[in-house]
Amino acid sequence: EQQPCKCGSGQWDSTDQGCSGNDMKGDSMEKSYNECYICGIVLNEPEHYLTINGEDFFRTLVSVKRKSGAVDVVPVRVSQRADGFPNMKQGEYLYIEGTVRSFNNKQNEKMHLEIYLFAEYIYPVDEKDTDGYVINSFEFDGTICKPPVGRVLIGNGDMKYIADVLVAVSGTKRSFYLPCIVFGRNGRYLSSLKVGTKLKLRGRFQSRNYMAEADPSNEVKTAYEIA
Repeated sequence: EQQPCKCGSGQWDSTDQGCSGNDMKGDSMEKSYNECYICGIVLNEPEHYLTINGEDFFRTLVSVKRKSGAVDVVPVRVSQRADGFPNMKQGEYLYIEGTVRSFNNKQNEKMHLEIYLFAEYIYPVDEKDTDGYVINSFEFDGTICKPPVGRVLIGNGDMKYIADVLVAVSGTKRSFYLPCIVFGRNGRYLSSLKVGTKLKLRGRFQSRNYMAEADPSNEVKTAYEIA
């Protein structure tokens, strides 16, 4: 469950536009750097979910392979007016460029932060032309808005340090909140930083499956984050 944002308003916007605090609005808000690039296969036909002033918006999922062979599933949202939108079809292998955004989705009386790639440019690509090169890159700057949490994972005889941090990334008029995980010594360093610290980060859009310990249904859920 997400807590209210740290912008000073104590509010969350449930649409998909980000924080609704008054001090986060206005044309003079400084926009953060926010660019994401992926190459992958569209898993399903884009589903229409919203119309604003005659502009239709769609959502789908895109499968992106890692070098290890594992697969990240990236939620993608797109306007019908996006450059290359007609290419967004099930089974197509595409290069997609855009920004990562977030919104709060209310489920079972709880607010859940969800992130997605908002596509701005879409181009068909021959998978053979990528020559096995993995394209899943996200570069952005933002501000720490909750105290980072460090933890140690132990598995297969190895110990790995991980820091979880929530970063606020400014849009033109609103901010988006992105959950990030940072590994190793960078994670240890990040754990020492305070709320309000400005960061520049580079990573990938990652998905992972998990089962909530408190959920008696043992339903497998998917978490999306920047790693």
